[in-house]
Amino acid sequence: PIKTLGVHRLRVALHPAVVVTVNVNVARSEAEAQVQAGGGAPVPEQFFEEGAVPQPDAEDEADQDAPEPEDGA
Repeated sequence: PIKTLGVHRLRVALHPAVVVTVNVNVARSEAEAQVQAGGGAPVPEQFFEEGAVPQPDAEDEADQDAPEPEDGA
């Protein structure tokens, strides 16, 4: 089992002839996962307060501000 925060590469055998590598992102929050996915390091636990979330980069925030497409459009 993976017990440390961060992005980990795993080899998964789907079939004897089919082996893929996947990235698993272990984080305490969605915001922390976004920081890690962008190459940032996880926030050390002693700095992670209950309810606090790391802030994503400004570039990530711009993506979040874009309106969601409506269904059926």
